[in-house]
Amino acid sequence: MQDGLHALICERANVKLVSQCDTETGSLQGIAEMHPDLVVLDLNLTNGNGMGVLWKTKRAHPEIKVMVLTNMGDLHYRKKCHRMGADYFFDKTVDFGAFYRTLQNLAGEAAA
Repeated sequence: MQDGLHALICERANVKLVSQCDTETGSLQGIAEMHPDLVVLDLNLTNGNGMGVLWKTKRAHPEIKVMVLTNMGDLHYRKKCHRMGADYFFDKTVDFGAFYRTLQNLAGEAAA
């Protein structure tokens, strides 16, 4: 999934992937160093969890948009992520088209 998402993002002329990470610590370090416009976040990480990344990112950098893209798409996680500051929440199994359209729209806004 990560490779497919990377390819999808890189296909957009005005979207640049600046980093990929599968740990909470590495993600937070990369966000602090690179200060991206957008973070696409999975809640499942190999070390730590995406909720920690979401919470800490939105507290330290509220201007950074966070898109949660996860298999943990039930209402409980959706509500919790929105309460923690997620700008968008997409379930990988049913919302991938909406995720892609939103990514395209945000890229278009950034280019304008």
